[in-house]
Parts: sequence; C-alpha cells; structure tokens
Amino acid sequence: MRALILEGGGTKGSYEIGAYEALVECGYKFDCVIGASIGAFNGAMIASHRFKQLKKFWQEVNVGELLNLSQTTVDAINENRLSFHFFKDVVNIIKNKGIDLDVLIMHLNNLVDEKRLRKSKINFGLVTVKRKNMEPVEIFIKDIPEGKLTEYINASCYLPGFKKIKLIDNEYYFDGGFHDVCPVNMALNNGYDDIIAVRVHGIGVFHKVESDSANIVYLEPSRNIGSILTVNKRIILENIKMGYYDTIRYLKGYDGYHFVFKNRSNFFYNFIGRNITDRELRRIKGFFKVTDLKSAIIKSVEYVLEKENHDFYQIKDIRKSIKYIKKHYRNTDHFIYDFVCNLKFIFN
Repeated sequence: MRALILEGGGTKGSYEIGAYEALVECGYKFDCVIGASIGAFNGAMIASHRFKQLKKFWQEVNVGELLNLSQTTVDAINENRLSFHFFKDVVNIIKNKGIDLDVLIMHLNNLVDEKRLRKSKINFGLVTVKRKNMEPVEIFIKDIPEGKLTEYINASCYLPGFKKIKLIDNEYYFDGGFHDVCPVNMALNNGYDDIIAVRVHGIGVFHKVESDSANIVYLEPSRNIGSILTVNKRIILENIKMGYYDTIRYLKGYDGYHFVFKNRSNFFYNFIGRNITDRELRRIKGFFKVTDLKSAIIKSVEYVLEKENHDFYQIKDIRKSIKYIKKHYRNTDHFIYDFVCNLKFIFN
C-alpha cells in the first residue's frame, strides 16, 4: 500500500503543493496521506479530494493576515527594513502572550471538509504532541472523534510563539514536529510499504528511516525555500513551482540539480567535453565537488544560468543552453564560463 508523507514546516508547506501536482500528473495514487503540522492541513485537503481548493489557498494566501500582522509590517519584512508598525505589532504580540490564531483557525474551519474526508477512500493521519508530559499522539481519521478534526489539525500546527490556547478536550498541545516532523515511521508501523515523503526541512525532530522491506523515497527542495513563517507571497508561489519541477525531475529521471534538463547520454557529455584539458576539468570538479565529467558540465551550465537569472521553471535542453551561453557569455574572464564555452559540438 502506498502512503504520502507531508513534512511540517509552516509556509514551507507550499512546496508540497507543487510536488503533489507533479505526482498526480505522473499517475501516482495514494492509499493514505499522513502529515505533521502544515503537512497535516495539506494532507487533510488532499485526502478529501480538495486539492484544487488547497492550491488556490496557497496561491492567494496572505500570511500576514493569518498572523494578524499589519500590511505595513508585512511590507517592511519583505523589504528587509524596520518600521514603527513592525515594532507596534511585536509589542502587541508580546502583550497578547503570543500570535493570535483566530484568523488562521477560521480559514482552517472553512477549508477542511470533515464529512468529505471521512467518506474518502484515502486514509488520513497526523501527529501532534500533548503539552503535558510531551506525550506524542499519532492518530488516524477513524480514531478522531467526529467534529474534532480541525481541532487535531490545529494541535498538529501549534508552534511555540502562538498564543497559548487549549485545543482538544481542554488540553494544550504542541506542533507534531516535536515528535516526528516527517512521520514515515507512522506509515511503516501501519502497514504501508511504498512511501513517498515530501521534505521541506521544517523545524522539528526528523527521523531518517531506511527499510529493507519497504520502498521509501524522499523528495526534497533543490534550493532554499524560505523560513517557516515567510510573509513573502513571491517565495510561496516560487515554492509551488519548485516543488513541481523538482518532483518531475525525479519521477522522469531528468538531468540537473537546480534546473531540469532533458536526458542526454554519457556519450553526449564525453563527446562535448573531449577537448577539455585535465587541469581545467580538475579545477571544475574540485569547485563543484563532483567526480565525473557529466556532473561537472551540468553543474557548470547551471552555475552560469543561475548567475544570469535564467528561469528555473521549464524543462530545458542542455545542448541549447550551452549554445546560448557560448553565444552570449563568451569572454567573461571567469573559469566556469570559459569551461562551458570550451565545450565542443560538431558544429559550433
């Protein structure tokens, strides 16, 4: 049976939206979705077949509004500057003994459809932690009392710094990441042996799980995806696209590390690198910490494309990318640019 595991990580969870979209596009179906923290929210929406609404939420979300921050403060944070309103909001949070969750809880209650989730053939589970004695709670939908689903999701998402409130049955809870930020073990312990875990490098306890009897795949961001409480909408939208292209790269076996390139054979890379000197290749391999020519070429091409602000979010042909670099960035007096420009086709 196949399970999707969604790691906790606040607004980093936007990455999971693109990853799931790519998984569906490639024909993947899941018997179960398990999440921690924001992964619990994303997972509940996916398991109840409300992905369209989930994606729209992430595309339109105003994180500052969810956290009761003024738009002036949000703008100041995004522009890396301080302002009077920023300090005013911080003082209000301190006086309030934490970030108020009223707006966030309202959105959660409006989005999550408990009845639909209970009717779904996709099982759903989440993790949270009872604040008293730090007791972990791993629970599936069948064991969550009716009418309590959003309370359990809130509990799984409760971070220190939020206003202290009793979430379930008059008790306090902590974020699921305090127990297991990426709950692969929960899936294994319940009979799921084909697991795809989407990591976002959230804050919490991470257990790297390996199994001889189960197939476990970890999908991870290729670049930085921001902080767990970023209020920058551009970063959130970029994370969705990054999740999609990183996952497509993995599932279809494309080349690349930060970019996505159509596959080319080792023969192709050996051929275009035939005139590179040993000294030049050693320098490139050392700089990128790689051991083979193919990796050295791909890393070098990506380095130039990233420096020159080329779009990450498309499937590229590395031959065309090299020809573009040779045409537009020759004679830059930089050893990596020179390395790429010295690659040889039959006709240049």
